Amino acid sequence: MQSLKPKTPPKKYRTRRRAGPVTEIPETYAIITEPDYQNAIGLHQSGKAYLQSLSVVPEIKDGELRIRGFPASTAKIRDYYTEEFPKTIDLPLLRFFYSIILNSVQHDLTIGNILQKEYTLYVPELIKIAGRKATDESSHYTNNRDDAKAYIDFIMSLHSIVGYIDGNVLPILLFTGQDKEKNTISFISPYINRVIEKISKSSILTDKKGKPRTNASGKPITKATYSYLIKPTIIRERNKKAVEIVHIVITTIEQAGNNVPHLSAKTIVERNTLLKQSLNNSSTQDKNKLLKRAFSKAWELLRTQTKLLETYKDIRLPALTDVPTVSTLAGMVYEFKHSGKIKPKK
Repeated sequence: MQSLKPKTPPKKYRTRRRAGPVTEIPETYAIITEPDYQNAIGLHQSGKAYLQSLSVVPEIKDGELRIRGFPASTAKIRDYYTEEFPKTIDLPLLRFFYSIILNSVQHDLTIGNILQKEYTLYVPELIKIAGRKATDESSHYTNNRDDAKAYIDFIMSLHSIVGYIDGNVLPILLFTGQDKEKNTISFISPYINRVIEKISKSSILTDKKGKPRTNASGKPITKATYSYLIKPTIIRERNKKAVEIVHIVITTIEQAGNNVPHLSAKTIVERNTLLKQSLNNSSTQDKNKLLKRAFSKAWELLRTQTKLLETYKDIRLPALTDVPTVSTLAGMVYEFKHSGKIKPKK
């Protein structure tokens, strides 16, 4: 008599459908061009919002920051401010998380308690755009079942950094859970949601009496506060200092409108905190190497990882060899002449 072997249960694949309701991951990469908040996802401490590094890791309870058990008010947390940022901070990836949140909430900013809104991402969709995520310049990982850990590590790495906005300090990203069966990760972002709210309000145009201007249907007329000229694939670029230069240049060009944008090499370095930090800790010879590596790569990325050439007619970009040295830094000025934006084809 033939023995009956137990049937092997069918494999359960972690498909997108099994993941259930998740936050949509857009194929766009938004950067802030609203002047008051253009440094909100950056280390240059200027304007109404920016990131601030702390010398201690604050406790986080119910979405609030606490230092030594007490609520982390601006006054109490100031003693723990430090100018040194982790060298491994991944600003491009953080900006992509900003883009994900912006895409999710920008059409409905009236939902209750937006600061505590939770986002759940299907990891394979995140990898499709963000690619591989290394925790530092020497580590790698492959796209396998453990990919979620790299993104969880990224979120956790931000716990010693806070978001400063209009006199308040808020957590940037808080990890709230992982579902290995569904291959998802979840988080909240009190700081990013607050920034989006503030920018949304500042984008509304007003009349001479300060009242919102409206269109024929009664909706507020708004100004552009974001640029989408940088390709999301820039997230995968290892040279983060060069990527920061790209952000600085794109923001300046977009803010200038039809005027000729100008940027001095010195201003670029001042706004690029990671580059400035490295230069301050280097010899003159190493400083020139750092400048060359960052600027030449940035000029390459302007051509390969942005839509500048197809958006601005006859725009002139610096040659790859047009890089500053320590001795020329103060006097070198870049012009990005163009003939206006190219009108999209109907």
